[in-house]
Amino acid sequence: MKKIKINPDNLNLRRACYYYPCHQNIPESEYDCRMCYCEFYEECSNLELTELGGYWLHYRDQNNVPRKVWACENCTILHYRRVYEKVQKWRIKGYPDRKILLILARYMKGRVR
Repeated sequence: MKKIKINPDNLNLRRACYYYPCHQNIPESEYDCRMCYCEFYEECSNLELTELGGYWLHYRDQNNVPRKVWACENCTILHYRRVYEKVQKWRIKGYPDRKILLILARYMKGRVR
């Protein structure tokens, strides 16, 4: 697998990414890849925020032991440029990850998907 350098300026490396196509149905002009490998993964799974598109994926490992992992491929909110920028402003203000995620979840509850 060829690794790519994460693009801090979001110069649209999306199509060069190994995982592309990833979070779909986001207009190309609004797509933001700076939250690839989401920094909120652990807190989001702790809160089990299904409102953002996450869910528990249950599977069996190679030894047939039941396991689960928090799956995020249905989460798109953090890949919108305007949301990414808002999240960065909240971080500058000192909002903890939990507060940011709960704000985003409240927003998503009001939307029809």
